[in-house]
Amino acid sequence: MASVFGKSMDNRALIEGIARHDRDAIRYLLQEMQPVVIKVLAKKSAGQELAEDIFVDSLEALYREIEGRGAEALIFKL
Repeated sequence: MASVFGKSMDNRALIEGIARHDRDAIRYLLQEMQPVVIKVLAKKSAGQELAEDIFVDSLEALYREIEGRGAEALIFKL
């Protein structure tokens, strides 16, 4: 479970928040998750710029998946 501005947010809440365009969920992804994910990707890939591109592409794919199939389809996979 993740903490978002003093609130607890699990994967379900995060995905549902993204589906609702909830600012806290999106802020959590960008402020809390992005630096961590990019740091890991940068170590495994060809550097910082590629890691940032991969992160952005992944967010776009996640958003398309939520928009196309709905949050429940993704939550079921978790």
